[in-house]
Amino acid sequence: MGMSEAQVSGGSGDVAEALIKAAPALKKVGMDGHKMAAEILADRKHAEELDAEQEEAKRILRAKTEAKDDAYHRLWVKASGYLDMVIAAVQKDSDEAANFRRIRSRIARPPPEETPVPQPVPGPAQ
Repeated sequence: MGMSEAQVSGGSGDVAEALIKAAPALKKVGMDGHKMAAEILADRKHAEELDAEQEEAKRILRAKTEAKDDAYHRLWVKASGYLDMVIAAVQKDSDEAANFRRIRSRIARPPPEETPVPQPVPGPAQ
């Protein structure tokens, strides 16, 4: 759809008003302008209610995402601090400490980059 929600909402209201104004003319051709306007306005109300629900869901989702991100951050701060204590407990310069430090290195290491797959070069058009 090329129109914004605000345009559709406003435009449908204008159509409902036109249906009411033209109700006498519509009646002559067997149409009920008031009923049609009521349908348009009910559909617009339904769409706007769904829009409000979606906006609330997005707000809740953003808040949950922030809470989840914070929880993971706090988890890693604590785990990393505990790892520092483990390393200190086994003597920071020991082989055992070096093995424990690899935990942090494995986590912080970026994933290996995938080797790009060569793409065929298009030949001249025949």
